[in-house]
Amino acid sequence: MNYLVKIFLTLGIVLWGFEIKAQQDHIGIWEGADNHGSVGAIEMDEDGYASFTINNQQFGGREFDKNGVLVKLVYEIDYMADPIALVLILKEVSNDMELNRLNGILTFIDEDTIKVRIDFSGNREIRDFESENGNDVILLKRKTF
Repeated sequence: MNYLVKIFLTLGIVLWGFEIKAQQDHIGIWEGADNHGSVGAIEMDEDGYASFTINNQQFGGREFDKNGVLVKLVYEIDYMADPIALVLILKEVSNDMELNRLNGILTFIDEDTIKVRIDFSGNREIRDFESENGNDVILLKRKTF
């Protein structure tokens, strides 16, 4: 009996370690171009902050000014959802009040390529990659240094 407990504990630790690694695969800088040729990137860090760079203009991160208010852009990701659910949340820095929420999804094409769809209108939940106009789905490659 003692032997079985050791096996299950070891198996649990190994699987738990795999789960932690798998849930960090999105961390990094991801770059690509949309249908109109606009070059952009999204960065998701290990602390839950996200930022966008679109045509060399950066938005988001730990602290930035939006119409005179200091705000931050954080993200939530759910690897248990299929496809993976991604929510970008704009919050005030001073009081952590939520100002806006953008729903999205992502899927890994391979370890260095993701397909992302985000509803920038903030009006609906995204469940698949079927886009009405093709403007909200983008392929991004992991930036390597």
